[in-house]
Amino acid sequence: DPDRQLLKAYEMMSCYQGLVDYAESTGKREFIDAAVQTAEKIVEGEINLAGGAAAGELWFHGADQQYRHRSWQQETCVLTTWMRLCEKLLSVTDNPKWADQLERTFYNAYLGAMRPNGSKFASYSPLMGDRSSGHHHCRMHTDCCNSNGPRGYLAILESFLSAKDDVVTLNFYMSGNAKASVGDGAVAKFQLYTLYPKSDTVELWYRSHEQRTFSLRLRIPSFSENTVVKVNGVPLDGAVKCGYFTLRREWHEADKIELTFCMPVKM
Repeated sequence: DPDRQLLKAYEMMSCYQGLVDYAESTGKREFIDAAVQTAEKIVEGEINLAGGAAAGELWFHGADQQYRHRSWQQETCVLTTWMRLCEKLLSVTDNPKWADQLERTFYNAYLGAMRPNGSKFASYSPLMGDRSSGHHHCRMHTDCCNSNGPRGYLAILESFLSAKDDVVTLNFYMSGNAKASVGDGAVAKFQLYTLYPKSDTVELWYRSHEQRTFSLRLRIPSFSENTVVKVNGVPLDGAVKCGYFTLRREWHEADKIELTFCMPVKM
């Protein structure tokens, strides 16, 4: 059924991701524009408050219908493919709104589909009712959602920290170590500690021995309208707006950045 194929969320988004890959190889910007416009329509009409989408693996105007009971909601394959498309669009457009979308899906619908011990992903995770496993495929004791589930972690980790020339961009916040090549190939190392999004604070240390001058771009989530940034304990003057906030300075080992996000509860 051609109409059903147009509505099939998983395959459609995979095709658009491939179209963006093709556009990067050929320089045909119009294909990237088409993917962006489609993704914006998905955000507007399909993505629910948990960052999930689709019922019965199909688009169904989910943003307007999310308060209704529908069968087979939020297939994990749809979640991971949406996250991978957002990752791709973030890479080619440098627009932090795609990081906002990726993050919302990751922390809500996606992690909500995974068992706490990481052993399995549910195939369907509706906003009401029970999560359910998928059926086995091809006589194997697994299913497509268990196979695709780990790709969600790859989507957020691939775009976690990036660098171009002497600009380093940090898109997401989680505890750990990260590094990137800056300028002449020198390595900038960072250490992060946070319980975000359970906590509203992030601590980031520069851990390279060498002093380097470069720009560090910090993504300020779209929900945080009043973010406080401190460098070595000193609050920065001026408003820190949503989007990318850039710090350019000569970095010294043990320089410390503290972020405090505004995390209001909204109806």
